[in-house]
This record gives sequence, structure tokens and C-alpha cells, in this order.
Amino acid sequence: MTLGSARRARFLDAPDAVEYLKRVKQHFAGDSAALATLLRRFRSWIETESTNPVFEQSAIAIASTLRTSPPLLHGFNSLLKKGYRIEFSNKVEVVDFFVWATPTAAVIRSFSGLNVPNPGSSAELRGWLSLDHEVGDLLKLNHGKYGDEDEYLTCLSQLLQFVRSHYILRRLLISN
Repeated sequence: MTLGSARRARFLDAPDAVEYLKRVKQHFAGDSAALATLLRRFRSWIETESTNPVFEQSAIAIASTLRTSPPLLHGFNSLLKKGYRIEFSNKVEVVDFFVWATPTAAVIRSFSGLNVPNPGSSAELRGWLSLDHEVGDLLKLNHGKYGDEDEYLTCLSQLLQFVRSHYILRRLLISN
């Protein structure tokens, strides 16, 4: 991968990877053991192929360490390979629910061990919408029992965007 292609692979709203690692270092300046552990995890994870099942588990373990600092968790996107992304509500101080998006699927996950409401994945959402439900029907469901309702709705919005973008892409491929 050339430097130019690496830059194109990064998302515009995510910080540069080097700048991001500087911010991580500043954030953990008072805890050198935690910083060393996190940097070892980063290195091990970066060296793992994205096709390896450990890749996702390692990325989520790193993200879990960053859940109490949403800006650092968002910045983690600068290290993810193209097509991978973590999304979550920007209205929380500690992230409980997040969307793990890969090139082929998106799923809502929980850092806190809370149950994830249904639909909780792009596949479940596609199934829900194919049963002639309106998006408004999703908003009527009682998701408050799962934790912060706004946090879940933000994740649901990310799933909708994922489903919509893949639907449009599929339609373009079929028409060509």
C-alpha cells in the first residue's frame, strides 16, 4: 500500500493515525502501564489480517479500553482498515452501545454487557424492513429497558445508513 492509498483509505473526519497515537499517549500520560498495554494491543492488532477472526475481537477489546473517552474511541477509526468503522452516539460520556461496521455487515454491540435490542444488525434490520414495517415502527418500540434510548437510536441510525448504502450499491451493480 502506498502512502497516497493509505491516506485515501482513512476517513476525512478521523484524525491522522500519527496524530491520533499522540493523543492516546497524552491521555494515558499518568498511567504508563496502561499506555504500554494499549500500545502492545495496537501493534498486535495492526499486524493481524482482517480476515482472521481475532482481528475483530482485538479491535473491540481495544475499543473497550477507550469507551470512557469518546473522542479517542472515535479517533480509533483512523487506524481501522478501509471499510471498517466504529460508530456511536456523540451525546454520551461513556459509550455502552456502538456499531461495528465491516465491508459486508454492521452490528450493534455493547461494551457494558447490556442486551442489544432487536434489530441489532444490518441483516435483522433488512428483515424488519422487508416485512413492510415502517421505520417509524422502530421508533415506537420500547428500547429504554436496554439502557440509554438515544444511544441505541444513534446505533440504529448507523445501521439504516449501512443498509441504505449497500442497497444503493447493489442496485448500481445490477443496473450495469
